[in-house]
Amino acid sequence: MMHVSSARLRAAALFLALCAGLALSTACYRPPDHVVDAIIDYIAAVQGQDMGRLYHLRSGRLPPPGTRPGLPHVPAIWEERQFTPSGNLAFDLLRERAQLSYHLYERGRERGRLRLSPLGIVLIKGLVLGRGVMYSVAERIDHPDGRVTAILQVDLNYEQINYHQLPDGTIVYFMGHPLGATYPATVGQRLKGAVQLLDRLRVRVDLAPAGPESAHGWRVLTFTPQPGSDEYITVTGQIGNRSWLRD
Repeated sequence: MMHVSSARLRAAALFLALCAGLALSTACYRPPDHVVDAIIDYIAAVQGQDMGRLYHLRSGRLPPPGTRPGLPHVPAIWEERQFTPSGNLAFDLLRERAQLSYHLYERGRERGRLRLSPLGIVLIKGLVLGRGVMYSVAERIDHPDGRVTAILQVDLNYEQINYHQLPDGTIVYFMGHPLGATYPATVGQRLKGAVQLLDRLRVRVDLAPAGPESAHGWRVLTFTPQPGSDEYITVTGQIGNRSWLRD
């Protein structure tokens, strides 16, 4: 049996006490996971249509001076392609690509089928990530070349959503089967038969190290669903004003 002296035990106890009491101590401090921070900010940038932050998180570079964050998307403006050149070709190309994705999301949602792309905008908007739908990092893979792959676990839990703030007649869009399909449902009205809705999905986020201008030290390369990870539930009935009302 290994014997540990009382002096060592007292030293260990003192060290643990210091770690508990001194959160800022360099000996006890655990640095934040900047990979997770980059993913959270990327999702927020997509939902807020913040082109400056989106460019920063994609390229690792600072956006052009004077970039206005969070501009709302107006389809008519996109159709006319009325962009004011920023003088930064990479930023302008990303902005146009992003605005096309927002446009395709709106059109695809109405038509019942989303076209997913590695940029991840349509997927993030469709899943409502960061806007009520929760996600967590289920797995992290560190590659020899310095890249990192994060696998997000997304649980949609449509049946557990509290719909009390939605008046009857409100149209709610759900992700359905197959992946990319959308299904509109009206609060207070019965569904048209049994419907398969997305219940769980894993999303693959690939990141690469970024330069000194990067806020988190990482840039997002791709944001895509992991093949074969989609799971579905079959629902009937209607959306009530507080919960899903099954038959």
